[in-house]
Amino acid sequence: DIDECAGNPCANGGTCKDGINGFTCECAVGYNGSTCEIDIDECASGPCQNGATCNDGVNNYTCLCIPGFNGTNCETSKQNVVFS
Repeated sequence: DIDECAGNPCANGGTCKDGINGFTCECAVGYNGSTCEIDIDECASGPCQNGATCNDGVNNYTCLCIPGFNGTNCETSKQNVVFS
């Protein structure tokens, strides 16, 4: 049997498991695809709120809030507090 994992076919830190006439990749968190070539888009579900821009990372995301909002998903409205 030829070791199909000899050429390290799994990308992005994936682990190759040799099989009979083939191989499978166990992908690191944040990746998928037959050779772990796809970075999962954590922004695809639309986690950012109130007009924020989502920036996809590896197994995470960040939201760039518009002025007047904050929080992990820009879910909190900044209230102007007036002291008298």
